[in-house]
Amino acid sequence: MLWTLLILLVVIPAFGQNSISLKVEKVSLIEFFKAIEKKSDLRFSFINEDIDNEKDISVQVNNENAESLVKRVLSQKGYSYKLTGNTIAVIKNPTPQSRGLKKVSGLVTDEKGDPIIGASVFVKGANAGTITNIDGVFTLDVENQALLSISYVGYHDEQVRVGISNQYKIILKEDTKLLDEVVVVGYGTQKKTSLTGSIATVKGSDIISIKSENITNMLAGKLSGVRVIQTSGEPGAFASTLQIRGMGDPLIIIDGVPRDNMTRIDPNEIENISVLKDASAAIYGVRASNGVILITTKKGEQGKTTIEYSGNYGLQTPINTPVGLNAVQFMEITNENNIMRGSLPFGQLEFSKKEIDKYRNGVLKGTDWSALNSNYYAPQYKHNLSASGSVGKEVDYFLNFSYINQQGIYSTGDLNYERFNLRSNLTAKVTKDIKVELLITGIADTKNSPYNSNENYWRSVLTETPITTAYANNDPLHIQNVSQGFNPLVLSDSEINGYRRNNQKTFQSTGNIIWDIPW
Repeated sequence: MLWTLLILLVVIPAFGQNSISLKVEKVSLIEFFKAIEKKSDLRFSFINEDIDNEKDISVQVNNENAESLVKRVLSQKGYSYKLTGNTIAVIKNPTPQSRGLKKVSGLVTDEKGDPIIGASVFVKGANAGTITNIDGVFTLDVENQALLSISYVGYHDEQVRVGISNQYKIILKEDTKLLDEVVVVGYGTQKKTSLTGSIATVKGSDIISIKSENITNMLAGKLSGVRVIQTSGEPGAFASTLQIRGMGDPLIIIDGVPRDNMTRIDPNEIENISVLKDASAAIYGVRASNGVILITTKKGEQGKTTIEYSGNYGLQTPINTPVGLNAVQFMEITNENNIMRGSLPFGQLEFSKKEIDKYRNGVLKGTDWSALNSNYYAPQYKHNLSASGSVGKEVDYFLNFSYINQQGIYSTGDLNYERFNLRSNLTAKVTKDIKVELLITGIADTKNSPYNSNENYWRSVLTETPITTAYANNDPLHIQNVSQGFNPLVLSDSEINGYRRNNQKTFQSTGNIIWDIPW
């Protein structure tokens, strides 16, 4: 047993683990490194320009671990290191000053001088920011002349230019306009200052910046507590779900009436959207158990007629689409798989080197199934024309027409969606206290697709091997009969596969008589 322990004592010691005694006074880092190298098996690697030449290192130790001593000295001088074998690579730690930065601090208060906790402080044009602490104080490393943006809910944003000073005091003013904004709640309206329930709102002008055929997708990230999940980008699929606080489908109310066609509304028609999350939705009963989405469409205003046109054109592309193997990769991996599994006799390969070289040298060509009848980009465009104004002082009107066209990735053009939206909102003042509203909307949309589903197309693309030819005998006039007959060339072509056409026409109207009781 004693002999074994003696052997272990010889084997275990590693580089830098031996103890040393050292005494140096007022030496530079390089001189310190040389002293360590003389006393131990450690060696140093560094960039000369990064090493401090000041002679301010004094050390006196007895039987101290060499690596621990080096670590302590480097840490005091602002360096780190990496040990590889017996070589220590010395690394200079970056400092705010070395990056051209300076540390600034500030106090954020309201107009009464009370600190604002959790105010956001960001550097304009840079990926840097922080929030104020419980005392309303923040610290940031910023460049000179950087522009700080300070914001907090219910207050106007403020901007401060960093100058010579390192300390700043920022006073945020209350946004009274935001607090006085009217919010739709159930069958009435309230000012934000008087709200007690949990309600989130977004204006129509804030969602039209997102270009989508589905208004559900436009709400993603716009409303707190609202989760939007899209499972497919296929034109006309409307494969998006909207949930409030992770519950089920909410109740959709459009201009005071429960509707089920929210996804097909033109966003240019919308004035605002309110989300009722808790007891605020109780007025709608048990159907509102998952929350309520309230959509209010635009109305006309007194004044001259205003005509607006907007149009956009964009390109869509699939994301997270798996990239398949080419023919050579497929054959080599198949051979490796057979060897590992032992599925073939020893020394026998499913694909010989000669066969593989034919594809590698271009004698034979593999099939990229995902490129057949497929475009990497699919266009989408939209036109919108609206008019609003009044006729005299009695009638206000808002008219809106829009057209959207979305193409799929099939180069055959057989997968597409188009929609027409028409809205007419009229408000007539009958007497001083009574007015009548007539809200009419019409929607007509069409989805075209090959007979077999898009899922079958992608399943075939991902399962067919790259050494299977798309055409029989490589003749473009004869399509290859692949497994289950699901050749992507067929699945993406309506002339061969047949077609599906889904037409949907919707007409909805709402009439309101509003009496402003004078007492």
